[in-house]
Amino acid sequence: MNLSSFISKKIRTNKSNSFSKPIVNISIISIALGVSVLILVFAITSGFRKEIENKVIGFGSHIEIAYFDDNVSYQKTPIQKNASYLSQIKNLDNVKKIQPFALKAGIIKTSDQIEGIVLKGLDTNYDLSFFKQHLIKGKLLTLNDSSTSNEILISQALSDKLLLDTGNKMLLYFVQDPPRQRVFKVCGIYKTDLSSFDKTYALCDLKHIQKLNDWDVNQVDGFEI
Repeated sequence: MNLSSFISKKIRTNKSNSFSKPIVNISIISIALGVSVLILVFAITSGFRKEIENKVIGFGSHIEIAYFDDNVSYQKTPIQKNASYLSQIKNLDNVKKIQPFALKAGIIKTSDQIEGIVLKGLDTNYDLSFFKQHLIKGKLLTLNDSSTSNEILISQALSDKLLLDTGNKMLLYFVQDPPRQRVFKVCGIYKTDLSSFDKTYALCDLKHIQKLNDWDVNQVDGFEI
């Protein structure tokens, strides 16, 4: 028996100390309630933190491979999709998948609004299970190797702000030399409740970004592991 338990027991069993007994009982109950609240808060905080972590990883990956430079824009120096080191990475323990991607900043123009977004280009083998879990309307991207899909998956935040719905067409402008534009069709709407991601990213076919950047089919921004 530890010291605190011994003292508590002695006080509670002392019949002559009728004044201290209710105080001790109240103190014990208060401490028990306080500890219970702390445990509950810790459990909720840990669960919330884990949920955010899972969403961030689901939106991206545990590890990202990209060209290393001081460029902080979304226009990166491309790397090769068929790089020899990828086979070595695939053989490492605990590596489940390696997924190429590319990013491209663009501007959506509707009849009365303009909004900047970042397109994330995906290929046919990209695992969309995370977005399937958070799809609230429509369907996921349908991608194939033989043609370029004009479908786009947007967030509910973007849908609400620009009054876009599934089946709607949207015009995107890309500020480059020369300036270019593309028309996409909204295939689905997702919601992850990560506002920094939801208000920024839309998903499309990787081939669009490769063509806009004048890249070949083996050039991408990076890989998600």
